[in-house]
Amino acid sequence: MFPKTNKQINQMHYRFGLKFLARSMEVSLDRAKCVGCGTCAIVCPRDAIVSGPKTKGKDEHLHSVMDDSIILDVSDPKKCVYCGTCVYFCPFDALKISIDGQVVPKDDLDIVTREVVPKLAGKIQMMKHAKIEAHIYMRGIVEILKTENSVEHDFKLEYVNNCPGECHKCIDICPNGALERMPYEEALKTGITIKVDDKACIACGSCVLACPSDKILMKRTKIETSGPYSDMFMERICERLGVPMPPNPKLKSK
Repeated sequence: MFPKTNKQINQMHYRFGLKFLARSMEVSLDRAKCVGCGTCAIVCPRDAIVSGPKTKGKDEHLHSVMDDSIILDVSDPKKCVYCGTCVYFCPFDALKISIDGQVVPKDDLDIVTREVVPKLAGKIQMMKHAKIEAHIYMRGIVEILKTENSVEHDFKLEYVNNCPGECHKCIDICPNGALERMPYEEALKTGITIKVDDKACIACGSCVLACPSDKILMKRTKIETSGPYSDMFMERICERLGVPMPPNPKLKSK
């Protein structure tokens, strides 16, 4: 019976797709490029992606090693409409969409050519930690919640046993090396155990998902775009990303 669904997972790739009698569609994830930011799950208009990837460690081959139980997953491949929204907004070019075996370039996706979404501006930059390129089109502020322990003994227990303790997931997962452990004496004075380099942070959100203690907050402040777009479609995406709507030349021309 058509359409037939397929799903394949291995160390390097995750693929899912539909095959019709005369046409096939597939979305694939390059796990070597994925840093677990979860942007794909946030922007999906059909809520087809049920979880963004997270990490459980590192090895010499991949920047991050995915836990197979919580990698990018689709509850039902038939729920995905293969619009390419997840592909287009992925900052690390980790997702691809193929039609009849041919990869569709980002700029040729229907949502772009039909001006459903604006063209993403910003810049392409090589990440210091992950050694992959990222499209930096979002701006934001990362905040590390303070450890509220007025007694030094209690603070030291928190510092040694909890955050940062033996945990360095946020530091490991940050693709651009924007996070580092705060020295104990400095952490004791400020109550902040992890230091953020605002200039290096690209507001991807991977550290937020990786933190097991929910001590990291991120507020995205801006999405850099150019060109016209559909207000109705982008309003939902911007609401989910937590950013204001970007300027829309289509409205100014009316």
